[in-house]
Parts: sequence; structure tokens; C-alpha cells
Amino acid sequence: MILSTLAPIVTGIGAAVRDALADTPEGIPERVCLLVPGAIAADACDCGQLALSITRIFQSATFPLEATTDQAAAGCPPPVLAATVTVSLFRCAPTVDDDLDPPSCDALLASAVGWDTDVAAIRRALACKLGELADQDRIIGYVIGATLPVGPDGACLGADTTITIGINNCGCA
Repeated sequence: MILSTLAPIVTGIGAAVRDALADTPEGIPERVCLLVPGAIAADACDCGQLALSITRIFQSATFPLEATTDQAAAGCPPPVLAATVTVSLFRCAPTVDDDLDPPSCDALLASAVGWDTDVAAIRRALACKLGELADQDRIIGYVIGATLPVGPDGACLGADTTITIGINNCGCA
């Protein structure tokens, strides 16, 4: 029941991020998973990967704070159901060459600039799409959280951005 409500919202957010990445130098990654269960694995760094996952669901009496009392015991659940979503992007990272020499400083700088460009596009897309969803009353509220670098791990480098969205937690008149 919860996923049937959240899935269209999360996949719509993912589609907006995917479309925003089209305007970056690296473009849209070949692998785009708009909603995956559990932890996001860097399964396709050779072609890049965009993936979203619902990492936490909780009730809130005052969004975005988690409810600290059991209002359901009083006959009414908190008015907001909140979900934390991770938006994850992986790209290829500079690695050692065939002679086991480390990547050049120029290659590392270019990778950092590309990472920054991707993060800016992701955060811009999130702000636009989440604002649109709030204006349409499809979500009650949202918080765009931190963006953290991921990797480099093997040949993968990426960014995880968290968002928290709130939807109506139906149950009381």
C-alpha cells in the first residue's frame, strides 16, 4: 500500500533527474533504475548508473521530524508519512593505467569538475521537481539533504543525494 503511493512519486523524481543529466557533458548514464529495493549497488560503472531507493519510511506529526509518540494508540496516526530517498549517480573514475601508474592530476581534476557538474544538475532537478510536486499537492513537504561523494571504489565515482518527502498519512477524518 505504501509503495503504491510512493513509487510514482519517486520514479517521477528519478525521471526528472535523468532528464537533467542529459544537459551535462557525460549525459544520461546507460543504466537508469528509477526505483530499486534496498541498498544501491554500483553494478554498471562502465556505462554509468543512476538509481533511486527508498531508504527509510517513518511517520511525522511535524514534518520533517519523526513522530516520537505513538499517536496510533490514541486512535489516530500522525498526519504525515515521510520517506527518505537516496538518489545515486555513478560514473567512471580515473584509475591506474596498464603500467599501474596512478591517474594524472589533470584526469583527477577533470573527474572532479564532472562530478560537480552532475551534482549541480541533480540538485537543480530535485528542487524543480519537488517544488512542482508540492505545488500540485502530491507531497506535503520536502527536504533536499546532503550530497555525499561515493568512491572512488574500483573504477566507480559517484554522488548520493538524500531527500525526504512527506505525503498525507490518511487514517483520521
